Amino acid sequence: MGLFRTSERQKLKDALISLSNSYMLVQLGRRNELDLAPEIAEIRDLVEHVRNSNGSETVERAWRAAQRDSVVGVIWMEHRGLKDSWVRFARSVLDGSYQVPHEVPVAAPAPQKVTPEKDLSESFIAQMVEIGVDVESFERTRQLVEGGRLEEAEALLGQAAESGDLSAKTLLAGLCYDRGDLVDAERWLRSASGQGYDLATFNLATLLTERGETREAQALLERLSAAGHPDATYNLANMLARQGDSTGAEALYRSAAEAGVGDAMHNLALMLDDRGEAAEAEALYKQAIAAGVTDGLCNLGVISGKRGDHASAEQWFRKAIDAGDLNALFNLGVLLGTQGKQSEAEDLLRRYVAAGGEL
Repeated sequence: MGLFRTSERQKLKDALISLSNSYMLVQLGRRNELDLAPEIAEIRDLVEHVRNSNGSETVERAWRAAQRDSVVGVIWMEHRGLKDSWVRFARSVLDGSYQVPHEVPVAAPAPQKVTPEKDLSESFIAQMVEIGVDVESFERTRQLVEGGRLEEAEALLGQAAESGDLSAKTLLAGLCYDRGDLVDAERWLRSASGQGYDLATFNLATLLTERGETREAQALLERLSAAGHPDATYNLANMLARQGDSTGAEALYRSAAEAGVGDAMHNLALMLDDRGEAAEAEALYKQAIAAGVTDGLCNLGVISGKRGDHASAEQWFRKAIDAGDLNALFNLGVLLGTQGKQSEAEDLLRRYVAAGGEL
């Protein structure tokens, strides 16, 4: 068995995150289960490929990462008591037991309104700061959000939004989104976007992408990217990559990477690594790690090992293990085994198996 790389896990994780958001829309009655068939087919193809090349542990790691990172769908479902049903659904997709319906089911009823937990307030306040809102003038709003009094916060933001404040419209859209009201979220985002507010345009493109309306989302991202918006350029690159346009995706990843987007550096490194262009891939993985994206640590170990630099490979694998990459346990175990360090190698492989890996 060869050493494990993380590109396949990342693709599967992204597909599972997309599926969680689609499942949320099914529960809202905005989509039906039949719409999920292409996403489910894509995930099953990825699962088959990953299991054949890297084993079931990579599938499990992708699943755990998706549960952790799907802040839209999973958090929304947690607030509405639907997380367990999502877990069962996703598991049935991963193990192949889920049967896509042949007929369009009746749309799910709209969920009961549930006040989000207080922990959403931190991300909301962070967004206020990030987009340059005069936080002091929004002090009352902040207090209401931190106190979990989101209806009052919405009312206060609504007054500012109705008077034409673009940042208030965008923040109000965020509150609507958090409680599952995608209709009002879209309405406020379209209003602010129509007045030239880039963050609202970016968030609108994100919302449309999650809903499967990729044509309009792509047009919005193209407009932002042309104006020099690096995160839009990165998201547009991801969209082109999913469409199979690797040339276009690579050009955009390069542009976003040059603008300092760490995820773009990492994804570009994966593309180059897949093509065997190890030297540039290695440099980009390191840049991504410096920018806080650590998924490439294990891949750096693989690259170092392939060129015979076992000391560097060991260092990268150990860093990857510290960052929680289980594939690195296996890889380091194999590496140390070839060096005659049987005791530590066996310990690492036992840890790998105990975590669900297959030898």
